[in-house]
Amino acid sequence: MTFNQLFSAFRSKYDNSHDVIFFDLIAYCSKTIKTKEDFISKRNNEINFSIKRFWKYCDDYFKKEKPLAHITGHTTFCGLNFIIDKKVLAPREITEQMTLDFIAKHKNVKGKLFDLCCGSGCIGISIKKHLPQLDVTCIDKYWKPILNTHENARRLKTPLTIDCKDVFEYLNHKSSVDYIISNPPYINQVNFSNTKMYKWEDKKALIAKENGMYFYKRYFAWLDKHTFKEAWFEIGYDLVEALKQEIRQYPSLKMTFGHDNQYIVIKRKL
Repeated sequence: MTFNQLFSAFRSKYDNSHDVIFFDLIAYCSKTIKTKEDFISKRNNEINFSIKRFWKYCDDYFKKEKPLAHITGHTTFCGLNFIIDKKVLAPREITEQMTLDFIAKHKNVKGKLFDLCCGSGCIGISIKKHLPQLDVTCIDKYWKPILNTHENARRLKTPLTIDCKDVFEYLNHKSSVDYIISNPPYINQVNFSNTKMYKWEDKKALIAKENGMYFYKRYFAWLDKHTFKEAWFEIGYDLVEALKQEIRQYPSLKMTFGHDNQYIVIKRKL
């Protein structure tokens, strides 16, 4: 079977809306096809990997809902290639969208930024690469994410600070910061058990107490008492009303929703 015949078989099974998955899996399986340009020039060559293994990866993604980053061990985020440890949360599209929106709106700003619950470091590293004038610190409580962040920062030659510490313990030793950005755990146990994709992820990176509100409540409390410019937080689709209710306890803070209510931006009222 040639690469082109495999492509046709893939499209017949999954249609052309999933071409990006095909090319990512081909690049992972093949030693010679790493880009679409490679595929075009070698499309009539015989495939040089196990076809059975390729279809298994397809089943893992389409039937078992395993994140592609946990199949291939890497992902593209904000135009950068990140290594993703299988024990670290695979970044989702909304996380990338929030990061891209932050970058687009802060082209000329300076100051300090904390990436809290940094995971693979994709948010903080991407911001530092696109906004090198910012002083970026990535913080996570667990060593697996911290080591993954170190690896990505080294590979992408990104100078930033990385600290293995509980994010609230870290914040409690800070009196101010210019910017905070975070994709914290925000899924409650009921939602976790009802979602197939999340069975592949580390529960510590996903599940939060108080029906998913634990991190937001503590973030809001810190922001209320300290100096900052903006705080950006990814949120769960089911937390919009709870967040609106929570922010009412802090008259000094105002909250806006971004990108179809998938993240929030907190500022201090003037």
